[in-house]
Amino acid sequence: MAANQTTYSATKVAGAALPWRDLLVVLAGGLELLALVLLGELTPLLQPLRLLLGLAYVLYVPGYCLTAALFPRSDDLGGIERLGLSLGLSVAIVPLLALLLDRLPWGLRLWPILLGEYGVILLCSAVAVVRRMRAKSGRAYVPELSWRLWPWWRSLPNLERRIYTLVAGTLLIALLCSTWVLLVPAPDSFMTEFYILGEQGRAEDYPRQAMPGQQIAITAGVSNHERAAANYRIEVWASDRWNAAQRVLVAQQGPIELAPGQEQRLPLSWSTPALGDDQSVELLLFRDGVAEPYRRLQLWVDVGTKP
Repeated sequence: MAANQTTYSATKVAGAALPWRDLLVVLAGGLELLALVLLGELTPLLQPLRLLLGLAYVLYVPGYCLTAALFPRSDDLGGIERLGLSLGLSVAIVPLLALLLDRLPWGLRLWPILLGEYGVILLCSAVAVVRRMRAKSGRAYVPELSWRLWPWWRSLPNLERRIYTLVAGTLLIALLCSTWVLLVPAPDSFMTEFYILGEQGRAEDYPRQAMPGQQIAITAGVSNHERAAANYRIEVWASDRWNAAQRVLVAQQGPIELAPGQEQRLPLSWSTPALGDDQSVELLLFRDGVAEPYRRLQLWVDVGTKP
């Protein structure tokens, strides 16, 4: 009994002397996450570890640091209350940080989000350390890092065991769903990409006006994301907006043979046969000789007597 009291007293003294040891672990883990992001492209084997650590620093750590700053004493909250509040505050902090970054010049990109979240964690940790040091000796909240799972679990009341089980199950489901979304490609990622580019080779500045007989030129791109080789054909049809029957084939390209992962850009030019505003130009992509179009794009062109 005396030995247990001596050990407990030593733990309290160490906790009073180092009221920031759990926050040091949090900050060190954040630096490790930044390093994993830097090395992620070089070492694919570290992707699962980066995923697990990233989920922890999104779903739990920001709220834990803010809870530590708001409630620095051990008697402010119980363990289950701290867990629930940490999860809830983390869910609230991340969207607010995203709204703030969206207003700043850096925008919602990977590194601004990572550094912004780490800055929030660092700020909350600094406030928590100051408030813990101002608390009376032995009353600052410092979790026991030498944690023994089974004795701790047996000491919990039945209600708290059920709550912890529910939270653990929810986090496990969230982890599995996140892993599925990030690691399993969506079905539409294996479909062919069909696009057009304007004069500058970008997806803008498309021709909007033309004179009768004037050649309209664009660039059409086809990227085969299928898991097999495919043959494509492009047809360009012009039609009058007010007379759907007046539909004319004005250009075509093909056959275009593409292996999986291969891409090709082709010049297309045509002239619209009818006068009038809002002339419809349909660009149809056919695959493997199928009669129905596989992809469809559309332009609207004003054709008149004046440029």
